[in-house]
Amino acid sequence: QAKAAVQAAQKAGEEAAMARDEAAAASMAGSVPAGCFVVGDRVTDCPVRSPHVWTAPPLRVGEFPSYIYNGPLPTQFYESPMSYQLVKQGKLPQLEERLPVSEDVLIIQPPEGIGEYGGAYRMTDRSTWVGEWALAQFAKRDATGVVFQPYAGKSFEVSDDGTTWTMKLRRGMKWSDGTPFTIEDIRFTWEDWNQYEEFTPTTLQTYRDQVTGNLVRFNVVDDETWQLIYDTPNYTLFEGKLMRGHRCTGKGNYCWSIASHHFKQFHPKYAKADDLKKLMDEVNAEHWTQLWGRRENWMNNSDVPTHKPWTLEESTGQHRLLTRNNFFYVVDPEGNQLPYMDKAIKLRVESRDVAVFRAMAGENDGQTAPFQTREVPLYITNMEKGDYSIYQWPSAGGNDAPVIFNQTWNEDPEIGKWVRTRDFRIALSHATNRVDINDTVFLQLGAIQNWVPHPSSPFHPGEDVAKLNVEYDPAKANQMLDALGLISKDADGFRLRTDGSGQPLELVLLANPDESVDALELIKDHWAQVGIKAAINPAGTGDIRQNKSYMGMVIDFSAYSINPWASAGTRLAPTHGTMSVAPLIGQYYETQGQEGMAPTGPDPAYMPLAPDGTYPADASGNLKNLQDMWREGVKYNTVHPRRVELGKNIFRTNAEEMYVSPTVAFTGSRRGIFLNRNNAKNQPRNHIRDHFGFYSEAYYFEDGMDNLHHPGNRSKRYKSWSFLGGEY
Repeated sequence: QAKAAVQAAQKAGEEAAMARDEAAAASMAGSVPAGCFVVGDRVTDCPVRSPHVWTAPPLRVGEFPSYIYNGPLPTQFYESPMSYQLVKQGKLPQLEERLPVSEDVLIIQPPEGIGEYGGAYRMTDRSTWVGEWALAQFAKRDATGVVFQPYAGKSFEVSDDGTTWTMKLRRGMKWSDGTPFTIEDIRFTWEDWNQYEEFTPTTLQTYRDQVTGNLVRFNVVDDETWQLIYDTPNYTLFEGKLMRGHRCTGKGNYCWSIASHHFKQFHPKYAKADDLKKLMDEVNAEHWTQLWGRRENWMNNSDVPTHKPWTLEESTGQHRLLTRNNFFYVVDPEGNQLPYMDKAIKLRVESRDVAVFRAMAGENDGQTAPFQTREVPLYITNMEKGDYSIYQWPSAGGNDAPVIFNQTWNEDPEIGKWVRTRDFRIALSHATNRVDINDTVFLQLGAIQNWVPHPSSPFHPGEDVAKLNVEYDPAKANQMLDALGLISKDADGFRLRTDGSGQPLELVLLANPDESVDALELIKDHWAQVGIKAAINPAGTGDIRQNKSYMGMVIDFSAYSINPWASAGTRLAPTHGTMSVAPLIGQYYETQGQEGMAPTGPDPAYMPLAPDGTYPADASGNLKNLQDMWREGVKYNTVHPRRVELGKNIFRTNAEEMYVSPTVAFTGSRRGIFLNRNNAKNQPRNHIRDHFGFYSEAYYFEDGMDNLHHPGNRSKRYKSWSFLGGEY
């Protein structure tokens, strides 16, 4: 009773405090508040505050928030205290001059409501990478990872025949340095960068026609409109991580726009030879394309204009500091120019352990990268002390931690033969105790299934496919291995190779230093029970993608695969050279036959023999079938019956072949456990796996007071919460 009385008193006190805060907020609505924050400093010279009466749509348990706003347009716009001070100092034009024309401003709805300005957001990890923290795509995904809305671009549409994509720009939009954003920037990007042969000799297949192989054609319609035109239908342009707005250099890394007024100085078509040579000498570049590569990355060069919510202020080996883009084109439903926060900082530490312990001490405001599913109980133990909550952001692709069998590796033909034998792969699947792995490594969070996407996907092929060949049945595994001729064993009970060497058939599995090692240790024991010897090499899995190795486990393998066409880099079909199931076949497809393995049919060097008309390493012909289905699906929109049928068949084929042997799904492994400080708001509890979330501009601190500049700061309104146990 005494405890209940104390809890009741605490609750009453919290409710009273919240009522006072709400009353104070109401009194400030539309007026100048007595105090506000510029980064971490409280100041009294503040701009007019918006009403703060808009409320976010309610969410049911487990529902994803939507950032797409369909309400009335704001009648007034508001700015941050930081921007307001810069205007007064004559360093910035007025807000109305910084935003696009009012009808073209993008409005997003924050998941938890209107935020407060001020503060610096902290992230701590082993690197200073912030790519997904600041996005500038033409169109951006919602928290589901499926639905897209125009973002930096105003609108996009595809013609009825699927060949022509038409995009429009936001009128009056500015680059982060205040320079107008015009159609000349688009023309320069496509004609003098993306499709400039000296700079981009290899074109990403996204921008090639899937039937003819021809480069997509670029066309300017008018001062606000431009087009990309394919020879044959292509409905997939806006379904993946495409139309990016950063890191445009490198193989296939097209950008949809770059600032021509800044980058023409680095281009031989526009710059004087002497001036260009001087710039090259400054960065020790031997060729002008190297100069571009060193000056284009906005994360290393603070002078690069951008459309992102953040611009680079400082970059060192130990941290990367970002500051608000005062010309950002996005506002909330009350007209507040975003971002809410003034700065963001990514701190580099010496190890993952240090990053985790700093987060548990409250020194990380919110991210996923350092955290692992198996450690969630530890995070829960410290969450009240660190004043943080724990969210789960799982991949909807349905295959978090599979064993990969690379079909095109053949340095040891004996190993290559078994890796390419379907019944061998299925036998190992039946030898794998997935319940053991789920219980031991993934806290019983995973769904045990074959590789199928979440049932919410239109491409889910059915529960029969989800359960295909994933049951633990060592007796069946032994029977299948015996039937394949792997009968002879050594003194330790391990099955011998069939090449007469007298040596055990030993499989070496590559792993990254994460949950993979723990899962593979269990799998190693499982396989030993059916006579298959295995060893684990924790050196990383990159050699599989480069065709230098044949087997291993990748955590979060199914990222972006809820829709087979969600990325040109899909793992569901060998359409690119880093597709780890068949990298040489993917390389041939990606380079249009210039590199990789050609479809020359059966070759005795690759056993079992492939059918006619396919690749030598394609023992069943289904790798080519996957390519053909993926290529055909491009011709139909997402919900077209034929596209849905093809998507289901792609998943069914992968499940039947078991080119990868799944273990668990939907766990939140790798970039799916989000630790969030309780006073950092608008980070959704439900989101697909990601480093930071897709709309960092909506994040804000309770009352505008951050944790970096106010040590010991804690939430006054919100308690710690975990997806495993609710509120604490």
